[in-house]
Amino acid sequence: MVSIRERTLAEIDDKEKQLVEKAKNGDRRAFEALVKSCAQKVYNLALRLCGNPATAEDISQGAFINAYKSISRFEHKCPFAGWIYRITVNEWKGTVRHDKRRLYSKHDSLEEQRETEDGGIKKEITDTRQDPATDFDRKNRSEIIEKALSEINDEARIMIVLRDMQEKSYEEISEIMETSLGTVKSRIARAREALREKLSKYLEV
Repeated sequence: MVSIRERTLAEIDDKEKQLVEKAKNGDRRAFEALVKSCAQKVYNLALRLCGNPATAEDISQGAFINAYKSISRFEHKCPFAGWIYRITVNEWKGTVRHDKRRLYSKHDSLEEQRETEDGGIKKEITDTRQDPATDFDRKNRSEIIEKALSEINDEARIMIVLRDMQEKSYEEISEIMETSLGTVKSRIARAREALREKLSKYLEV
């Protein structure tokens, strides 16, 4: 017997497939509906990766533009959101490569330039408590975590963001990164260890 949840998910999947087919045939409204369904999630992913709201906006916009240009090649082997996540990750990687080249040409320090601006990641955190000491502690820890994230390699950061911040399943990450489940699990384990090592400089972990 098919459960209500399974039937609902199937209906959502069918609706998405219909929108994808319309988008492939040039229906802009259909594509806009697909974008609307995952726009906030894509922005949140970009923000977690780059730590800068303005850059996250640019990355999200770039991801959707690239998706629009390549929608005809989308085969629906994974949900549309998962496909967009993959494009967003690649868009962020491109931004990182561009920044590295730009900073290198100016003879600046990469680590200094990649530090998180005040108000980056914590924009997503809603804290209903009014205790100033608690607010300061949460702000301080958030900034420390973001700084530690900026010090690990790009692949490790992606794994931490997808698994521990976006709470994606191993299977979803496998689809997004187009790699095996075993590889995903080992990369996440290595990423967590790398982050723990960086955090140990600032926190007791």
